[in-house]
This record gives sequence, structure tokens and C-alpha cells, in this order.
Amino acid sequence: IFSKVFSVPSFPLRNLLCKKMSSQSSTTMIAGATIALGLVGVVYILRRRRQASRKECFGCSDVACPLPDIEGLDPAQCGFDRPLEGTWEELHGSVKPLRVHLLVSSPVSAAMWAKEAHEGHTVAELLVKGVKGRKLPVTVTLYSIYDTEGAAAGSSTSSCDVLVFPHRRLLRGVTEATVPKLLEVLQAACGSASSASATPFLPPGTWAGLSAGTPGLTVSPLEGHYVFICCHKNRDGRCGYCGTLLVHEFQKQLQERKLHRQVRVLKVSHIGGHKYAGNVLVYGPNKADWYGYVRPKDISRLISEDIVGGGWVPVLWRGRLGSTAEEIAALVEQCKACGPR
Repeated sequence: IFSKVFSVPSFPLRNLLCKKMSSQSSTTMIAGATIALGLVGVVYILRRRRQASRKECFGCSDVACPLPDIEGLDPAQCGFDRPLEGTWEELHGSVKPLRVHLLVSSPVSAAMWAKEAHEGHTVAELLVKGVKGRKLPVTVTLYSIYDTEGAAAGSSTSSCDVLVFPHRRLLRGVTEATVPKLLEVLQAACGSASSASATPFLPPGTWAGLSAGTPGLTVSPLEGHYVFICCHKNRDGRCGYCGTLLVHEFQKQLQERKLHRQVRVLKVSHIGGHKYAGNVLVYGPNKADWYGYVRPKDISRLISEDIVGGGWVPVLWRGRLGSTAEEIAALVEQCKACGPR
């Protein structure tokens, strides 16, 4: 068309045609720009609504961060400003005496765990069944490697890693065949289930013996601190909501304080006490404490007083792994002396 227009010998006719085409082009461009601006406005409004639905009254410092795991959860019912079901007095000592905590690696994202997270996980199912059958004061929890490392090639639930606390051991390559021997070690670690003085510590050579007698299994000591946060969304929305925000804020503050290489933060499945969400477990070299009703603003204190200072935070304290009922009762009295937050 343009070749024909510009080949017209009459300059007035050519100019008239060009002017008409220019007018039509400008109209089209204006219409296109109007549509584009409208779309931008819609996207902006949707984004602001999405941010508002995620905003925390207790201040996640980055409310605009992408946290898809909390989509669909109502902050008024699941967030930090929800009405508390329990009391501060109930919080202290709400963890029953436990001698050992097993944390089993899972290649599944925490947001995708079923209500009973261990179901379908071969090793975890066998451990849960074995612990219950022997009536051991041991709890079995999953931790997600997907949320920290991505879906590793070849990762499965038939061969996995197991973290053992308070013994601070990493068992790598645990399979169905390993479980009976591991349960024997746990039985020795716990002693009689009714023994209040049973020590959770094992004689030297116990772990080396387990590794030597099990092909493919390696045992190594764990270094540094571990922070486990319940994010079991399909078990309880409060843990899914609060836990996800706490993991994000913990990682952020540890990075800022250059402690991220010494402290590992992991999402874990149900640990009990949904009503006390956010539930945070801080496992260090010398003790392993459980905390409840943790809010983003409490993280700085947990890092300073527990992880760095080596102490504990009584006002948020739920219990201590490896302690007897008598020891827990004494610690509860110290918590009461501090009063509620």
C-alpha cells in the first residue's frame, strides 16, 4: 500500500492519504496504550490485595515476599494476632518428657505433607510403629529437604537421612533394613520407659557399631545449632501460617547477623501443641529447647539469648528434650517467676 501511495504523482493526494493514515495510526496507538495502562492497574490492585492478605500485625519485616505456602490461610484465624486458645501457664511444661527426637528427611515440600505426614514414607512409618510398639519416650518427625535443597535427584522415602537428638548424630542411608537395629539403639538410649533417671546418652562405640553392622549406613556428628519450625499446614493452618513466616524471618535475621552457616533452619511436621503456634525448637550443643507462641518479633531474642548466649527464653518455653519430669517441673517454676509476656 505504501509503495502505491508514494508512487502517486499528485503530491496533494499523497499528502492527504498520509495524513489520514497517520490519524488512524495515532488512534490505534492511543487505544492500545489505554488498554495497557488498564491492565497495569488491574495487576497493581491484585498485588496490593495479595500483600494485604499476607501482612502480619506483628511485623514480618518483608510482607511483600513470595510465600505461596500460606495462600488460602486466614490471618485472623491462623496468624499471630488470632485469639489464643491456651494460657501462658499451660504453655510452660506442655511438652511431655521425651528422651530422643528422630527427624527423618522427606523429599516433599512441607506444604504438601498429608495430615499424617509419615504415611507413605517407608522408614518413618516403620519408626513410628516401632517406637509405639516398644512404648519408648521417643518422637518421630519429618523435616523437608525439598524446601531447603530442592527435589534431589533420586531422593525417595525408602532411603533417607535421620537426625538423632540429643545425641547429635546424622544417620545417612537409613533403609527399611536399618530400622530394627536403630530401634535397639533407641531402647538402650531410653532405658526403661518408666525410668525417670534413664540417661539419653550412649556409651562410646554405639554409633560406630550401628554403622559397621549396616551396609550403606554412615554415622557422623552434627555441628552447630538446628532450628526446627513446625510448618505442617495440612495438619493445622496455624502451624502452616505462623511457621512459614517464622522460617522466612529466621533465615533473614541469621543472614544479616552472619550466622547462617552455623545455624540450620528446617521446616518440620507435627510436633504437638497446634494452639501454641508458632512452635520453634532450638537444638544446640548443650541443650534442646521447645518454644511456643513465637512471633517474628521474638526471633531476635531467641538468637541472642539462646543460640548466641547459650541460655534460654523462659517466657516462651515449652519443654526440654532429654529432661526428666522432675527437671521439667523445676524449669516450669522458673518460667512462672518470669510472668507472662
